[in-house]
Amino acid sequence: MKLSALAYAKINLFLKVTGKRNDGLHDLDMIVQSISLADKVSVEETDVDGITTVCNCNIIDDNIAEKAAFEYFKCANMPIQNIKISIEKNIPISAGLAGGSADAAAVLYLLNHIYNKLTDDELVALAGNIGADVPFCLIGGTAMVKGFGDRIEKQDVVDNYHLVLVKSGTKKSTGYMYSLIDESNKITNANVDKLLEKMKSGQADAYQLMHNDFIQFWNDENSIEVQNDLVSLCADAVSLSGSGPTFFGIFNAKDAAEKCFVNLKNKYEDVYLCRPVSSGIEIIE
Repeated sequence: MKLSALAYAKINLFLKVTGKRNDGLHDLDMIVQSISLADKVSVEETDVDGITTVCNCNIIDDNIAEKAAFEYFKCANMPIQNIKISIEKNIPISAGLAGGSADAAAVLYLLNHIYNKLTDDELVALAGNIGADVPFCLIGGTAMVKGFGDRIEKQDVVDNYHLVLVKSGTKKSTGYMYSLIDESNKITNANVDKLLEKMKSGQADAYQLMHNDFIQFWNDENSIEVQNDLVSLCADAVSLSGSGPTFFGIFNAKDAAEKCFVNLKNKYEDVYLCRPVSSGIEIIE
């Protein structure tokens, strides 16, 4: 048996660090959105012993998707099955878009469709043991996410906008980025509830209330230029996804987004035209 799915990337419409826990993890207030940029993930039963993984790019070492398969069989009290995981990467690596987490979520989702051993709640709980972004990637859509990614409330919002994403620069380690937050005494008045209220009512200026605590540390010349380019090409709002380095512009007008994409793809290597989507994973075959 073989099943394939689209594993959708995510962006952060809001990210605020609200505190550091005794275990070293950070509590967050976030609004997270699935977007149409996706990897294709396939799981098939084979005659080859154990779990094998193939990918169209070099991400096999320390692969979170393969870890998800091992953890699924452990949680389901099953012996390791003979399966092959195939990943067709379209989401850029180390971009703050949760590409690896999306792949892991897709593996969990597909395995449970094949073997049907876990409830939805059990699958989400298992996802949280694999990575902080994996539970959201499993659920997808638009969600308020709190804690360290473990409290997820799906939201019903009006999302008739378009996105242009630009990955520019080299990702800094997540641990390092959080250390900068810990060392900073900057306090922001950004309020997640105000943004969510405007999103739910479909107000065109809602996304001007977007916020990301990490954006203050992307103040190099290249990052500033990317943001200025998005603004100059008529983005209605601009922000950063995750801890970077991907910036995105939100456009209420489709033609403005398309024009921006055409202009920037000739300047930057990784530029993407996307839409918000309502799920994290979509089975396609």
